Amino acid sequence: MQSGTIFRFTNDISLSTDVVLPYKVILQFCGGKITKDTSIIDAVTITADYTIIEAAPYQIFENITISGLWNCDHAYFEWFGALGDGRTDDRAHIQEALDSSTFPDFFLLNKTYMINSHYVSSDVTESDAIGLSINRHVQIVGQSWSTISTCSNDIQFNVLVQINSSGVGLTGFNITGNNPYHDATNQIQELLATRHITASDDNHDYNSLSLIGMGITSCVKNCVNLNTFLSHLENVTTGWSETGFIIRGFLTAASIITRTSTTLSGCYCSHCTKYGYKLMEMTYCLLQNCAVDFSNALSPLSDTDRSDGNPCTFGCPYYFLYCSSISLIACGCEVSKNIMYLNHCQCIKIDTLSHWYDPNESYPNTDKDQPRRIYISNCNSINFSQCVMGTDDPFISTHNEQNIGFNGCLVRTSNGSVSGTLISAALINHV
Repeated sequence: MQSGTIFRFTNDISLSTDVVLPYKVILQFCGGKITKDTSIIDAVTITADYTIIEAAPYQIFENITISGLWNCDHAYFEWFGALGDGRTDDRAHIQEALDSSTFPDFFLLNKTYMINSHYVSSDVTESDAIGLSINRHVQIVGQSWSTISTCSNDIQFNVLVQINSSGVGLTGFNITGNNPYHDATNQIQELLATRHITASDDNHDYNSLSLIGMGITSCVKNCVNLNTFLSHLENVTTGWSETGFIIRGFLTAASIITRTSTTLSGCYCSHCTKYGYKLMEMTYCLLQNCAVDFSNALSPLSDTDRSDGNPCTFGCPYYFLYCSSISLIACGCEVSKNIMYLNHCQCIKIDTLSHWYDPNESYPNTDKDQPRRIYISNCNSINFSQCVMGTDDPFISTHNEQNIGFNGCLVRTSNGSVSGTLISAALINHV
């Protein structure tokens, strides 16, 4: 059979055995689909050899495993039965497309794809329910209104989308849950996450993850929770959750950080109740042109604040724990009594950071005495440059710190502005 031979499907075709396609043939779907014979128990696989598919976004495969190399710009979840009508549960069809095919790219139409049931596997129970599990290299690209969503009140998702592979890219669509302020007990806890990596499975290093132009909102706990390295997040918006972004690494028993080189660029967090950007056990990372706004529920130091420098419950836009060589450039936050919490960090550079809130406004959880803007504990080599702060309370609280510098900073107070190459000692409150 010659290259370029066309197989045209106008009716459904039922397969009872595996099929290996010749080199560069064309499958042209004109209303029909390929299904598995219902009398066959074992999986039926179609293996391609640079096979071309010509098909509109409707179902063309049913209970078929797709293998080999395919020559098409992108695949659709509709090819596997997803409807994207905003009502039907599309989880099983999308998961089938991810698990049983080798298509490298999927395209989401301007639709809403509902996830109202949970992923089932030997190591996943309903108590830690996962919506979708991405277990291979794949790119998923959407349009401006493409949305993966849930409205289930029957399942409390632990993770709506879980990534268990390197080389995964998500671009240009939204992931959203129910409004957590209506019924927080039945919402998603984490919208986007990778499986935690510990010393026992350290050979599973997920890297080269890419999130670009995403909107991830309305969950109970964390919008983005990544345990990864060599990854890139750009123009990702999070909000209406407890935490916007968690980027976590791994600290060995010898206190060596093994997760590096994650970049957040042009990201935005809004209306989060605890943290905007939370980095833990990471090194060589960059936050650039990121913002946290309208998070007026972010509280000052809580009643569990410890004057001995031990970790405390601290709601703030930027939270770094056990981090090294982190740069934060041209970032900002508004309407928050705090700015940043640094604990056991070294070599942190904060450049062109802007913060403002109106001290005459009434904010929740602001009845503590002298709430701090920045809290630094057990840190070394922290540098602030060209920063602008708005405050009428003590600007910074430190404990057991070394080599903290302020260069070209401006602090706005209720009585005017204070500027200089080094912040006055009168503005530093030592615990």
